[in-house]
Amino acid sequence: MKDVNIDAASGTLRIISCGWSFAPGLRLAEFQASEAGKSAQQISKISNHYQIRVNDEGWLCGLVLMFGAESIQGILLGFSETEMTWADWKKDKEERRKKVHDNFLRAQLGPPPYLYPWGRVVSALDPHDSTARIVIHYGR
Repeated sequence: MKDVNIDAASGTLRIISCGWSFAPGLRLAEFQASEAGKSAQQISKISNHYQIRVNDEGWLCGLVLMFGAESIQGILLGFSETEMTWADWKKDKEERRKKVHDNFLRAQLGPPPYLYPWGRVVSALDPHDSTARIVIHYGR
């Protein structure tokens, strides 16, 4: 996975092939006016959450950018070898995805914990729905 990059110094997530970057402090209006914002799908009518999908060396990469009233609060990031549906969900598949996420973060950021002045990054297997994801939290 070479197309997606997390900069530990700044907290910027980059999608290199698209020339897109998402950094702490990104304003909602700036995002909505950008090429990335125009290609994103708003996934909730009551919150400013936007989904983007890209392909990274055969891996599907899904992003959910979460905005507060004015600026970005965090990003959910996940990699999958195939399109995912609840119909083919299996806990062991999610556990394998978590390992992929853990390896991605080690390659990008070194060993955990991932705590920075701009925020934190975690690889998690959500206990409520057992889905694997990387969570980038901006702010502390």
